[in-house]
Order: sequence, then structure tokens, then C-alpha cells
Amino acid sequence: MLNAGDSENVLASQKVFLQLVATKFILSDGHRLAVSVYGDTVEHQISLDVSKDNKEFLASLESLTSVTGPGRLDLAMNDVFNTYFNAELVPVSSNAKVIVLIVSDNLNRSSILCPSYLQPAAVASEIKRGGVRVIMAAVGVNISEDFEQLFESNDEIWYIRDYDELVSAAGNFSIAVCKNSGKLTTKWLADFAKSLVALSLQIGCQFCKSLPVCCHLWHKVYAICTTLHQK
Repeated sequence: MLNAGDSENVLASQKVFLQLVATKFILSDGHRLAVSVYGDTVEHQISLDVSKDNKEFLASLESLTSVTGPGRLDLAMNDVFNTYFNAELVPVSSNAKVIVLIVSDNLNRSSILCPSYLQPAAVASEIKRGGVRVIMAAVGVNISEDFEQLFESNDEIWYIRDYDELVSAAGNFSIAVCKNSGKLTTKWLADFAKSLVALSLQIGCQFCKSLPVCCHLWHKVYAICTTLHQK
């Protein structure tokens, strides 16, 4: 979920960030990425149906556009949940489910807009009941106490100074997303790790030495998660 506003520079940085994050995941029928952009309305500009593989997802990023208006995070969260994760409305995968927020607008609720705002606690309750975790990158802004109810813990909120730092943090942020997915289901993380292990073994030892995280670490993660899942 992107809070891009009307700044083309911000949107361009967000696209670069998403490109870098997407390269950390192996997209397939069971693992998808979608992108929703919000302001005072919500647009699901890249749906889960589009991201059947990394190539299709990266190509579709070029078509992203900004949405103007105040950042209605509450509305966007509710809309994204109902579109993709509400089992009463749509078919839902048993895989781990995570909503990633890239926020660059203050999240303090304005008295002018109330009571049109949805209460964050109510949105958070629905999301958590649906087995969805939330992780946020807050770029140059603070988060009001109201919206902190959307998160399981403080380590799921990343405070980042600017978009240059956001792009630099893409690799570590991707790992954090994966870890939060693992809290939902160790089977999903084990399958993800197994895919990375298989990929690194196919590429060969030289690649494995140059990018040890993709091989050595994920061998360990796969073994641990498989053990936990079997228990």
C-alpha cells in the first residue's frame, strides 16, 4: 500500500523501492504481490492476479500513478483487507498474509474529517482475525497512537528519514516482511526458504559464496521451520 500523494518524485522513489523488494521474493502461483495506492480514495493498481511471476510484476510497476487527497489509511486498510483477505467476501489462500504500508503523510486523524474515519481499532481487529499481519515504513512522519493499534509490535514499524534511506533499506525491510510472514505460518516460511535454497544450489557455489544469505542462512531457516511445522 502506497501513500504517494501528488508528488511524482515520491512515486518514483516508491517504484524503485518496490523493484528492489520484489527481487527478494520468488513470485509464483502461491506467492503474489499486489500494490494499492491511496489518498482520499483507494486504487488497487496492481492486483494479485497480475503478479504471477517477477517479470510481470516488475513490468506492471511502470503503470503506477499517484492518488491525491488526504491519506485515508483507515479507508485503505479496510478496502485492501476486504479485497484480498476477507474470507467472507473472497477466496483466501492459506499462505501467510502481510500488508506492507509505505507512508509519507502524517497519520493523525483530523477532527474535520471525523466521524467519517473508520476507527483503527475496529480495522485492526478485522485484519488480525483474518490472520493478516501489518508492517509499515513511515518515511519522514510519525504515527499517531490511534494507528499503532494496527500493529502486533513496535518492531513492525520502521521509521525512515527520507526516500533515499527507504531505498537503501529495501533488503533489510524485505527480510523483516519475511520474518513477519513466518510468525503466521512456519510452513510458508519453510516453503519460501526451500525455494531459495533450491535456486542457490542450481546457480552454484560461486554465487552461494557471494550471496551467503541466499543459501547458507536459508538452509538453516528451512531446517528450523520444517521442524516447527512438523511439531
